[in-house]
Amino acid sequence: MQIKSSNKFIDLYLFTIGFVIIFILIAFHMHKFRWVALFPVFGTVLWLIILRYRYPKSVSIDDNTVTIKYFQAFRIKYESFPLNGSKFDLDMYTRTIGKGGSTQQHYELTISTPNTKWLLSTLEGFKVKDFQGLLKYIQNNNYAN
Repeated sequence: MQIKSSNKFIDLYLFTIGFVIIFILIAFHMHKFRWVALFPVFGTVLWLIILRYRYPKSVSIDDNTVTIKYFQAFRIKYESFPLNGSKFDLDMYTRTIGKGGSTQQHYELTISTPNTKWLLSTLEGFKVKDFQGLLKYIQNNNYAN
């Protein structure tokens, strides 16, 4: 069983790097405003904070092992752990958008392991049907705790 995210984080990284390079080049050509070139330095600090975040791309279950594929710091990495010690929790929350009061429903699947806690969300490109299918697969194969 495997579920995938449809989010494209790599595009965000490439756009940000290109924007910073262009910004620095333009700032150095404006002699009275060279101090503006310091903005990317502050952006780099924020960037390092973003690089610490793990963007989950897919979750697969195979032979009592859960494997999470994630994107972190320009690399695709994998983390595997046994399904026996894991807990799954699907939550729904409502977001209010704008002043008009329109709402959106979003879902979060929390996978808790002895060492880490993974939070997968519909905001990250996962689909609710995939979350429900994954939980049914776990229940049907007697993996549930």
